[in-house]
Amino acid sequence: MKKNGFTLIEVMAVISIIVLFFTSINFSISYLYKLQEPSLDEFSDTIIKCINDARFYCINNESRGEIQQIEENNVIRFRTTNEELMRINVPKNIKIYSTDTNNFKKGITIDKYGSITPVKDIVIKSENKERRIKVNFYSRGIYEK
Repeated sequence: MKKNGFTLIEVMAVISIIVLFFTSINFSISYLYKLQEPSLDEFSDTIIKCINDARFYCINNESRGEIQQIEENNVIRFRTTNEELMRINVPKNIKIYSTDTNNFKKGITIDKYGSITPVKDIVIKSENKERRIKVNFYSRGIYEK
């Protein structure tokens, strides 16, 4: 007797192997996305570096700059009057705001001497942790409080 197809057991075995394969890929990809999100400490260090680099850029190029948060894109950017020089994506699990307003949308301005206005603290929050960055007017650098 000649067999023309697959048995039900063979078809079920192949389908179950395919389902296991795609499930493992899905878990791997979601795990990689979690690994790509920076921790609160790493993101706080990135913001400090951004502010310090922006200050030094303004001093060295004798130009004025502005760092502000764009909430629609969940991005923090540094720009001068001519161009945007730096862009930082804010992770979904992190909220950032300043102590004088509810958000960081108004931003901070840096003049050609490196002076920062308005003076405020930047608060970076995660689910269970909070970090504060102290921003001084004539600071030699930005530091964590």
